[in-house]
Amino acid sequence: MNTNKPKEVDEQVVVTLSGAISLTKKISYKKGAEIALFLAEDEGSLPEGNNKGSSGRSDVPKMGSSAIEVIKASNAKTFPQQIVALACYVTERNKNELFDPKEIQLLLRRMGNPPQNFGRDLMKAADVFGYLTKEGPGQYLVTETGKEMVANKFEGASEGASRKRPRGKNKKSKSAAE
Repeated sequence: MNTNKPKEVDEQVVVTLSGAISLTKKISYKKGAEIALFLAEDEGSLPEGNNKGSSGRSDVPKMGSSAIEVIKASNAKTFPQQIVALACYVTERNKNELFDPKEIQLLLRRMGNPPQNFGRDLMKAADVFGYLTKEGPGQYLVTETGKEMVANKFEGASEGASRKRPRGKNKKSKSAAE
């Protein structure tokens, strides 16, 4: 028997909701703490304690309840920008700093305008722009740079212009000139 565990974690708590509907239910201490955090967040104040899952940033705007509202509120134009904006939204909603890119891809599909190459755009958001960092298989984290860009509505962000390659036409014209 493991006696190192704090007693309160093993305890059950009773949660009662009343109003237009009423409910009384016995749940785990952990689930009760999650409910308390959720309810306190709606009121704009969090109870004291560990809130590891939330970013705790007040400068990241509350962006609405749909993917389209998130994209509009963040002023995300490119797919890498949209990915990081939705990642901020998902991590805030889930109260977890890590997110699965499949969830972002699903949101973009539901919007009706998914990128043709999601993997490429995810890689650009992470490796080229530094908005995200890979933490493990299927787990990414929004970087401080990514959070700042979303908070600042991508002001001053490059549009992701790719390197321009010389066309074959230019090579011919150079050799003709010689």
